[in-house]
Amino acid sequence: MTAIFCATLLAISVACCGSDAHSGVESEGPAASQLSGAGPSRDAGDPLFGSFTFGAWIQPLFELRDWQDQESTVGFRLRRARFIVNGKGLDGRLRFRLMPDLASTPQLRDAWIQLDGDVAWIRMGQQTVPFSLQREVTMARGHFGDRALASRRFELSGGRDIGVVAGSATSDGRLRVSAGAFNGRGPNRSDPSPFPLLAARGGVALGGPVPNGETDLARTPGTVVALGGAVIGSRDSFLRPRPGFAADQTADWRSWTIDLLARSRGVSVTAAWFAQSVTTPPPGASPTSVEILGEGWYLGAGWLLPLEAGLPVPDMELVVRHSRARWDLDREGSGERESAIGLTLFHRDHAVQTRLQLTRERGMLTGLSDRSTRLTIEHQLFM
Repeated sequence: MTAIFCATLLAISVACCGSDAHSGVESEGPAASQLSGAGPSRDAGDPLFGSFTFGAWIQPLFELRDWQDQESTVGFRLRRARFIVNGKGLDGRLRFRLMPDLASTPQLRDAWIQLDGDVAWIRMGQQTVPFSLQREVTMARGHFGDRALASRRFELSGGRDIGVVAGSATSDGRLRVSAGAFNGRGPNRSDPSPFPLLAARGGVALGGPVPNGETDLARTPGTVVALGGAVIGSRDSFLRPRPGFAADQTADWRSWTIDLLARSRGVSVTAAWFAQSVTTPPPGASPTSVEILGEGWYLGAGWLLPLEAGLPVPDMELVVRHSRARWDLDREGSGERESAIGLTLFHRDHAVQTRLQLTRERGMLTGLSDRSTRLTIEHQLFM
């Protein structure tokens, strides 16, 4: 019965989206790094703020979750409901962004001002902390609707903080570096902390510029391989470095990552490895400090299927992913696992997506009894 209901829901979703011609060109939309909106433009008629763009990113979904030792759950929810305002002036050298998310509990995601120079840029405000690959490339063009398990576990909680970032890139986009200092309290908290959160990331690409998404909608004629790495850390920090860590306990912690993103002719592969060291209480405190080590990784792939012109959808992508995360490496059964497979249908010149995804998960620290299977059907709309 569940299978019939899910199949019917997916069929209705596809039918409602209509059809369009195959463009074969990657749509930037509001989906460039950190969602560069490409919606309606408004000329402010002012030399300081020359123009504004407005965009939106909406992600409603249906979710069926089957727990091994609990009752199954089923329902609808909003994963994202974001409104994006971008502005620029000073001949394009000054930019700003406001992006609230109204899904679940409304909160501000981005609020920053950036000044671009000839060889570098500097950005101040609430923004993405440079660390994980899946924060650098937008999930609007990701293989799945959410980030990989290991990425969620080892990055900064929420992925954002208030601070300043400076960066630079070559003119062809093949080399990028950025580094920043933040409050270390997380998003929407402006109170300072004893020590800043520091982060730095660099990346280099062979065969073309660093991609801005996982899915190869452009069907890249050659091969592009991007390699990246980053480090993030803080001292005496109240910010939770991982799930299950006491929110009122301070710690010294550091995380590292190296990653790869390759694309060629509609095929894309992503991989990343993470490591983390958490020392709590801080060195010199009582009782004696304890160091907890963790590591994780994920591997994902997507294949844009070769379709004939005139079909109801311009593109269709088959995606797979596997991810693991562990802490306290000397202890058995202390990790989480995630395996997923999905199918993405693109409509309206890639502005709308329909995703059917099946995920198998095993919970942390509780062994085999905390297994679940999750089926999601979701839409993504970019304006």
